[in-house]
Amino acid sequence: MSATEVQPVPSLKVTISTVPNETAVVLLEQIHTQRSADTDVAFALGHALFQQGEFLRAVDVFGEILATQPAHRRAAFGLARCLQEQGENTAAAAARTKFDCTAPVIRMVSTPSAFASPR
Repeated sequence: MSATEVQPVPSLKVTISTVPNETAVVLLEQIHTQRSADTDVAFALGHALFQQGEFLRAVDVFGEILATQPAHRRAAFGLARCLQEQGENTAAAAARTKFDCTAPVIRMVSTPSAFASPR
């Protein structure tokens, strides 16, 4: 199997952090196609797209998550960060308020392209 082929698996056991971001996006897109209801896969895809600077595509992915799970705070935070990176500060602030992701439960780590929640 080549590095970009993904076989259907009952559980996701892929360490995406060990592959280049472009490869991670390809892999996650394939897995997301097979497991479209899996919000963990969708969030990982949105995050990888964000890190790659694909903010418009990441907005779509985070929006899909929030359409089915409005309380998914990491997706809300991702959406707000993508909007902010695109210069859509008013929309980003509205997203933060609407999805209540201004609380200290969610924070950024030192690199601007990383998402993190406190341990």
